[in-house]
Amino acid sequence: MIFFKKLKQLKSYKFTIMIIPDANKKVIQLNLSKLFLYTMLGITVIISSYFVTKNIYLESLNDYYVSYSNGLNDEIAVRDDKIEKLYALRAERENEMAYLKDSLNTSALYFEEKLGELHDLEGEVNSLLVMINDRGDTALSIPISRSIDQSTLLAINEEKINEPTAIDEVKNLVDEDEISLMIKNQIDQYKNLIDDVSSQLSFLECYPDYSPVNGYITSNFGYRRDPFTGLTDYHKGVDIAAPKGSKIYAAASGVVTYVGYNGNYGNMIVISHGYDYETVYAHNSENLVAVGDQVTKGDLIGYVGSTGRSTGPHVHFEVHFEGTQINPRKTLNDY
Repeated sequence: MIFFKKLKQLKSYKFTIMIIPDANKKVIQLNLSKLFLYTMLGITVIISSYFVTKNIYLESLNDYYVSYSNGLNDEIAVRDDKIEKLYALRAERENEMAYLKDSLNTSALYFEEKLGELHDLEGEVNSLLVMINDRGDTALSIPISRSIDQSTLLAINEEKINEPTAIDEVKNLVDEDEISLMIKNQIDQYKNLIDDVSSQLSFLECYPDYSPVNGYITSNFGYRRDPFTGLTDYHKGVDIAAPKGSKIYAAASGVVTYVGYNGNYGNMIVISHGYDYETVYAHNSENLVAVGDQVTKGDLIGYVGSTGRSTGPHVHFEVHFEGTQINPRKTLNDY
């Protein structure tokens, strides 16, 4: 009852709003009850509160969806990266399997071929080392081939690996310890043998066995009758006669240590070959190398002449080992 009385009182209270559009026009009066004004004010407050609340809610919801969307994008990017890596890994594994399959098919033939080459090379090295050992003591040993089981290689070669129906079959095949260890041992033994032969071939390249000139020996190493005095003296090398201007070659690879005119020797060249070997080329008409030059066995180094104490065109050739002259015929292949 009290509530309705209050409503009647508010309704009875009037507000007059006067609108004067112009001095010459009629004044407009609006009579509004207090209840109406309060009602409109309340509705306005309610509507404003609704829209403010709704705006806050929508902004919060939008922030949530933006954050959620960013998280999804990050997760998708991570997954795409993982998928790309998996594809790359798969391609890599397929290539490895193809390579291993091919290696198993060809390894036997490869090792068999290399063993044949090594045996041929071993025979050549052995024949060269026999000449080296003729002088008595040598630090070199004839290369001994490792015990690679050729029968095993031949057995594998006869049973060629067929094309697999799946990559897993190749993987299972190459993962077997026995096959893997056999191939590893063959590779290790092959490399060791190559190292042995290579080290000795390096020595042979520096071994003075290449003929310094195309000619014939007119005076040997050792005691002889001196052509000028007629007395017996010790000849420290060999004299190889050849026409004047004939080519003189390096008997082995090495470094030129002396070039010049040296009294009785005339125009002379000295080459150090390492391994305590040194060679001398004397009476040259012309020297073509300089001190410090690197020469290879068989390189042209000068021309035959008759300079110094000489009776005619020839090359006086000496071989020094550990500082002492030795007979060049023990090292030269053609004399």
